[in-house]
Amino acid sequence: MNMEEEQPQQHQHQEQHQHQEQHQDQEPQQSEGGPAEKHEVPPVQLSKRALKRQLRQAKMAADRPQYLERRKEKRKEVRERAKLRYKAQIQEAEVSGDQEKVRDLRAAKRRRRNRQAPSPEAVHVVFDCQFEHLMADKEIISLHRQLQYCYHHNQELAQQCKMSFTSFGGKLEERLKLSHYEQWPGVETHQTSFDQVFDRQQMVYLTAESENTIHTLDPTKLYIIGAVVDKNRHKVKRIPGLPNRCQVEITGNVREAS
Repeated sequence: MNMEEEQPQQHQHQEQHQHQEQHQDQEPQQSEGGPAEKHEVPPVQLSKRALKRQLRQAKMAADRPQYLERRKEKRKEVRERAKLRYKAQIQEAEVSGDQEKVRDLRAAKRRRRNRQAPSPEAVHVVFDCQFEHLMADKEIISLHRQLQYCYHHNQELAQQCKMSFTSFGGKLEERLKLSHYEQWPGVETHQTSFDQVFDRQQMVYLTAESENTIHTLDPTKLYIIGAVVDKNRHKVKRIPGLPNRCQVEITGNVREAS
């Protein structure tokens, strides 16, 4: 074979090899064990309620700066109204000659300014916070506000109560951090349940379903309140047989004070 016949064959072989390489580039890559598998992530289907909630949260996040500004102005107005109301009450008591009322009003104002812990002999109230998993986010926010109101009203009392939060943590703790609960005098927090912290013989679990009515508070007793806001969605059942206590059962979660 001469050189003139060999050159066209080499040129044809090079073109065929380039065509094979281009064809391989166009084919999908395959694994050694077989054809390549395509993993497609199915789109998340949101319900109408979840979609509305998502849109509402996005709108709230966008409007938050304006909301904070309005809240600041509203709080300022509330403080101004409180000052005017206090002055009016003092003036009314002075005009009527009720000096005892004047002293009580001024003492309550001093207690609000100078927060103090209750005395060791004070009545002890425990808030059982084990029901967080039964509440929606808006109900946890409502519970946070109620606990905050309880603390502030307790500060205004001449005889304050000792307050404790048991089974404390989760979203409720995150909410109360916004109110700086760590700085509340006379308030204790426990991550464990109340029956693992206090003496069972001193416990009195308060519930509207009990047939027993308390007319006086005993400082030697421990009064427990279920910290739950559920709009009567969960049934609470009292089991008889405990004279001064009760057993609370909420959707299968039983907590006994005995």
